[in-house]
Amino acid sequence: MDQWIVAMLNAISSGNADTKNLLKLPSDYNATMYNAMTTFQNVAVKPITALVLSVMLMLMLQQATTRADGDKMLSVRLVAAVMIKACLVLAVLKISGALLQGIDNIGVSLAKSGSNIQIGSGTTATANLGNAMKDSIDSANWGAQAAMLMIVLFPWLIANVVGVLPTVMIFWRFIQLDLMTAFSSLPLAFLAHEDTKQIGIGYLKRYATITLQGVMLIAGIKLYQALINGWVTSAVKAGSDPMDFIMKNFGNLFVAPIILALVVIGSNSLAKAIVGEG
Repeated sequence: MDQWIVAMLNAISSGNADTKNLLKLPSDYNATMYNAMTTFQNVAVKPITALVLSVMLMLMLQQATTRADGDKMLSVRLVAAVMIKACLVLAVLKISGALLQGIDNIGVSLAKSGSNIQIGSGTTATANLGNAMKDSIDSANWGAQAAMLMIVLFPWLIANVVGVLPTVMIFWRFIQLDLMTAFSSLPLAFLAHEDTKQIGIGYLKRYATITLQGVMLIAGIKLYQALINGWVTSAVKAGSDPMDFIMKNFGNLFVAPIILALVVIGSNSLAKAIVGEG
């Protein structure tokens, strides 16, 4: 029974959330899904992108000749500017995959750095509440352990329910990244025209937001762990009565999973704020 109590307290203090998949690139998370979206882009999206880009270039050339109003030198300059812009957009479209992979790599690099941060005394084992209280829980009698188990059970159940949220959000995050990769060439083609370039810029900002959401999720969970460490774990004293300690800190243990839920749900808003999208 003592092992159950220790495991429950560890789950509450650590957040009980598996974020290992956030350390993976979209192509590594689910190669089949990623390759399917890449094929979809090559077969279905790129032909439409070529058509849209052709129409936009024709309109831009028409606008250039209209602005020239018979001035040959001005006409040549305007047409040359349009062609240069077209070449730049084509270059961006050609490296669109590498551009998105670059954003992915930045996100994974930040996620790995954040994931390596240790909370508390510097080791995961001592930072978890259950491990910090293990000796005193082991020394408690059977009746006290049963009472502690009943007290900790409800916050532990909430923590487990909340722990599902990151898993769902991580799965949805990768689906969004794969879908946006599939359609990447189309919004980037709109960079060619002054009136539509915000579509392409908005697309890149949205992709960066979804990528950073994973980073903010890890940062939020680390912040949560630090909060619990400051609230509860750091107050554990050797030889203290574990039942008395749990009763005094029941409010913190109960509120902790709710705070974790707010952190997880708010990760998207924080990512938007960083890229200036929201």
